[in-house]
Amino acid sequence: IDMVVHCAPLWTLPPAIGKLADAEVKRIIAFGTTSVFGKALSHNAHEKDMVIKLSAAERALAELCDERKIAWTLFRPTLTYGVGLDVNITTIAKCIDRYSQFPVYPPAFGRRQPVHADDLAIAVIQAADVPVTYGKSYNLSGGEVLTYHQMLERIFMVCKKPVKIIRTTMLPFLLSFAGFVSRRKHINGEIAHRMNDDLMFFHDDATKDFAYTPRAFLSGGIKDIEGF
Repeated sequence: IDMVVHCAPLWTLPPAIGKLADAEVKRIIAFGTTSVFGKALSHNAHEKDMVIKLSAAERALAELCDERKIAWTLFRPTLTYGVGLDVNITTIAKCIDRYSQFPVYPPAFGRRQPVHADDLAIAVIQAADVPVTYGKSYNLSGGEVLTYHQMLERIFMVCKKPVKIIRTTMLPFLLSFAGFVSRRKHINGEIAHRMNDDLMFFHDDATKDFAYTPRAFLSGGIKDIEGF
């Protein structure tokens, strides 16, 4: 094995680096997430723990790969969507398709840059044999900046539904209650509050180093989230 592309949760990679080095792996491209920044100030215990694990994994990846002479690159995508497998855009599309409406914590003007999974796959191919990417981290965002509200309008459009965005200040409480009842820690009130946070991550370095050029949001229409 010459190269490994690691797509599982980042904290599962450092414990495997020793075995990968023994197998003579010389190149690793690993996927983290911009949540390490976007959720850094979260008040939710589950999210804070995840940020700690991600940060520790990033440091361990760099240290262990450097020790073993493995050329590593870390990609941090933001708000990934595509092929109906993500829990962000696809989940929203499912809700809109089923209920013809979607709730927000007003005004929901936080900016986003959703990135298609295919663009991340292309980035791996582009960066695989580019030495300037070795030992570096890149934020990989999408090719278009939208407010959360505009992002929802685009999803309504491709789902061929009239735009019906319900504004409610009760949403943080409702999500926290739903997460508690369902015992799903990733569902919490912080999700609502972040609708008004700017979660933009420029990808200029990736464009400069390996010609990363992501597409605009849902430029392929419903096919970009097919399978939902």
